[in-house]
Amino acid sequence: MRIAILAIPGVQMLDVAGPMDVFSEATTLLKGRSGYTIKIVALSMEPVTALNGTRFLPDMSIEETLEGFDTLVIAGSPGVRKYEDHRELVEWIIRESRHVRRLASICTGAFLLGKAGLLNGRRATTHWNSTSRLAEMFPKVRLDRIPYSSKTGPSTQALASLRAWILRLPLSRKTSVAALLCG
Repeated sequence: MRIAILAIPGVQMLDVAGPMDVFSEATTLLKGRSGYTIKIVALSMEPVTALNGTRFLPDMSIEETLEGFDTLVIAGSPGVRKYEDHRELVEWIIRESRHVRRLASICTGAFLLGKAGLLNGRRATTHWNSTSRLAEMFPKVRLDRIPYSSKTGPSTQALASLRAWILRLPLSRKTSVAALLCG
């Protein structure tokens, strides 16, 4: 399975490295069976600087398509507000959501899914300190303020921590949108 992780400048490094480690470990546990391939997507091919100062190179930019990918994960950032009205980014998320089978956000990455209209009518969450803002900005989203481990059917799940990724990997093959909360 091919997974893309969108990382905007100022991204929370845990929101990139955590899923990468989880899917890498899952691939190791599959012992030779097909596992996960992960690519980091950024606004451009320039180095991305995370909130903690770590600089890394993306594998792809939003000028490229996610055709052939299974999942798009949108990593969170305390600075997400700067990108909520980034027209090219929001349009890319909308367009690429049609190419992937699943969408997920970690922490405040939910705001980008919300701006794209992809959480309307769905149950979702975000970082605990941003739940009120998510509710105000996106009244069509069914906000789960304490989503320790809830599943809302075949298309949406909200999870409380990166550990939940490991516990829910078998279920993730059945989902199309997930919004995740930092633990």
